[in-house]
Amino acid sequence: MEIQETKAELLDLITFFLKQHNGYELLPVSHRLIILDSNILLAKALAALSQNGEEASPIWNSESGAYVGLFTYRCLADLMLYYYKNFSFEEAMEDIKQLTLEDLKDILPKDNLTLNPKVRSSPMVSLYRVSKQLLETSLNSVPLVDIDTSTKRDVVVANLTTYQVLQFMASNIKEKELLSYLTLEHMNIGTYGGLSVVNMKTPVIEIISLFVDNDVSVVPIIDESGTLINAFDRSDLKNFIRHGMLNNLEMPVEEAIQLRSSDYSGVHTCKRKDNLWSVLTTVRNEFIYRLIVIDDDTKPIGIITLSDILKSLIK
Repeated sequence: MEIQETKAELLDLITFFLKQHNGYELLPVSHRLIILDSNILLAKALAALSQNGEEASPIWNSESGAYVGLFTYRCLADLMLYYYKNFSFEEAMEDIKQLTLEDLKDILPKDNLTLNPKVRSSPMVSLYRVSKQLLETSLNSVPLVDIDTSTKRDVVVANLTTYQVLQFMASNIKEKELLSYLTLEHMNIGTYGGLSVVNMKTPVIEIISLFVDNDVSVVPIIDESGTLINAFDRSDLKNFIRHGMLNNLEMPVEEAIQLRSSDYSGVHTCKRKDNLWSVLTTVRNEFIYRLIVIDDDTKPIGIITLSDILKSLIK
């Protein structure tokens, strides 16, 4: 009963806290915002995300003067699978060289929320409402779009991420002892059972299919004993565009992970007995978006995303 009471107290506390603050409060006096023009080439858009360490960026239509969607690495997985199934390598490369973000809406699935201009929020609404929207769309970020009072046109203020919401909450909640007391197991955080795993010989195209078909963002890589030895993340796909290797999607993942940049942060893990505060501390210090849950034998048993954490903390 004590655990249930503590959980209820934590949820009440964080829900109340998020309702008292809005998106503007998360923004520093000076901050960087990457906005991509809808007519920019796909290759340049990917380079902008990669060079600035971003996973998503708002898309702006210069002609209409309006926000029109969000470009993320989720788009890239759908795109690569589309070209692999429908075109030869030569055709794909020729098409991709000329592809703009505007063109993606004619290629990607109609239910792809990342290209939906309605995926937005006002910077004045509560962080609670923004959090609910993040969870409903299963996206890691939502653009905060205000309206210029003189021109009545969109003004993109920021691209608010789940990471920022959790970071703001963890930095300002005073009752940290509650977060230290409750574990991932207590809060039932994460996805377990039916976990998609691969080995080092698995072709990358099979992993891309897992990303798209199962709507997952990372797949653990295991050895012959089932022990976690690495992971392949959706953001790893950008390396294939950067290196001009779309003709090598059947390469084993052990070769694909060699394409990573030297500053790759590595695979981050946790255990179900870890407390919430320690996990949030790892997330904040390492600036990561997901963790792989392992057992005492270092075998993967689940995946925890920032959305999983946020969902468990609010009503």
